[in-house]
Amino acid sequence: AKAAMQDVLADIQSGSFARRWVDEIESGGAQFQRLREQDRNHPIEQVGAALRAKMPFVNPVVVEAGQAQATASGAPGSGADGPAGSATATETAR
Repeated sequence: AKAAMQDVLADIQSGSFARRWVDEIESGGAQFQRLREQDRNHPIEQVGAALRAKMPFVNPVVVEAGQAQATASGAPGSGADGPAGSATATETAR
């Protein structure tokens, strides 16, 4: 495991990883999308989604294919928390 981590670090430090990443994106990102789909369909993801659906107290977020997670999660600035500049209940009461 340590040797594998050292290989990954060397790949990053040499710039090889960055060059492959740029090439991947410039060519349309087919490999990246294939890997993403593979991860999305992994059994652990299917089990996780089913478990989160049974626990509404954790406010499960469903991220659809092609949707940025920050947008789905309601992260600040994502638009999921309401329009920018909208008044909160406290501000409205003033």
